[in-house]
Amino acid sequence: MTKFGSLFTESRGLLGVIEFSELPFLPKRMFWISDVPSGTSRAGHAHRTCTQLLIGLSGSIVATVTPQNGTQEDIAIGVGDSLLIPPRHWLVLSGFSSGSVLGVLASEPYSPDEYITDYVEFESQSAT
Repeated sequence: MTKFGSLFTESRGLLGVIEFSELPFLPKRMFWISDVPSGTSRAGHAHRTCTQLLIGLSGSIVATVTPQNGTQEDIAIGVGDSLLIPPRHWLVLSGFSSGSVLGVLASEPYSPDEYITDYVEFESQSAT
């Protein structure tokens, strides 16, 4: 997991900070995922060119990441954790705890053509 930003703990609570100048890309989009029903997964795709930074804002989530020609890895994301997802990495998000919120900074604006949603296509591109 690539860590970006800082998490400060004090008597008044937590303060999380990410300086965009530290990121390997300039964010062009932000979104968040919350209120995911128990047992439900999200994502289930890779991006062609987009890099994403996942940021744990509340609760906990499991990110299962599979790079092309690589080995699948399960990574726990808690409050203040960040995970950089480069292009052409298959991502599945699961294990959302109650009240979890995941923030995502993306290097590209939304485009449906940016997504690889078929795992067979993803695997076949890794062989080339």
